Parts: sequence; structure tokens; C-alpha cells
Amino acid sequence: TEEEVGILAGDLSVLGSMDDFVSITGYRVTPHVVYLAREDYPFLPQPREVAEILLVPLGHLLDPSHHSAETTPSGPFRIHRFQWGPYVIWGLTAAILKRFLDLAFAFSEKP
Repeated sequence: TEEEVGILAGDLSVLGSMDDFVSITGYRVTPHVVYLAREDYPFLPQPREVAEILLVPLGHLLDPSHHSAETTPSGPFRIHRFQWGPYVIWGLTAAILKRFLDLAFAFSEKP
């Protein structure tokens, strides 16, 4: 987090780790759930790594009307999307968010 968005390790409280994800391009990612106490944190995004930082309220992510998903025609992958204003959070980031919401809050998709 320090390299990409400037969050110092000492400013985070690690709550736990999730199971690994393997992206469709073969990257293995181990998500960690952390708590950042400061709402006004002075983020320092690295332009080569991060285009923009989105602070999305948990309540927004838990609202099923902001989530959509579809199965890819070429395989068993389910592509999740979360809408946040003009932004769409998708791909591996959305898959990790969806798994977190499932585990922590028994999130359910729209019927």
C-alpha cells in the first residue's frame, strides 16, 4: 500500500487474510483485510501505478442494486461489477470485493 498509494504500514491494522485469487492472466493475489482509522488520510498515489483513488462506502457496496454479474461465454468465469457514480469497479478488484462481502456480510446478488 505504501508503494502504490502512500499508506504507511504502521497506519493499518490487519484484520485478516482471504484465500488467494488467481486472475485470468495467471497472477496470484492474496487479499488482506485491513482497517485504516483516518478518514482524511493523506494518500499519495503513484501516477505510474494508480490513476485515481476511490473511497466507496461499505453501505454502497452492500446495496445489491449497485452490483451486477455475468458469466463469460468462453469459460466458467463470473465477471462482477460494482457501480460507483460514473465509475465501474470490475475484474479482479470486483471479484475480491464480492468474496469479502460474501464472507463478512452474507452479501447476495440481485435475483
